[in-house]
Amino acid sequence: MEDTSNKIVTVIVVTAGIKNYLGACLDSLRKQTYSSLEIIVIDNSLNPNFSREIKECHPNIKLYSSPKNLFYCAALNKGIEISRGDFILCLNDDATLHERFIEKAAAGFSVNKKIG
Repeated sequence: MEDTSNKIVTVIVVTAGIKNYLGACLDSLRKQTYSSLEIIVIDNSLNPNFSREIKECHPNIKLYSSPKNLFYCAALNKGIEISRGDFILCLNDDATLHERFIEKAAAGFSVNKKIG
């Protein structure tokens, strides 16, 4: 059984800056009990003010502001390309996670090698 507690989990969140969903999503990620997190936000809003707000409110995340709308799949692929995680979690900006979600998910990978 492999120990996953030191593995980096990259969370990629794609946003178009609609309805301020992103704030609640990032707050739930900040509260995660799993400590080896890399959070990447792909900003498809094309709004420089929105990108600036993300940087100011969440300085510990990686932000990629696309010069054009990549749409969802290409944006996720960009996030994966720039990630450094051992595991990748693709998350919509309107999702919020229970504080132990990533901890429990990572533990599941150490128990069952057939999940992915």
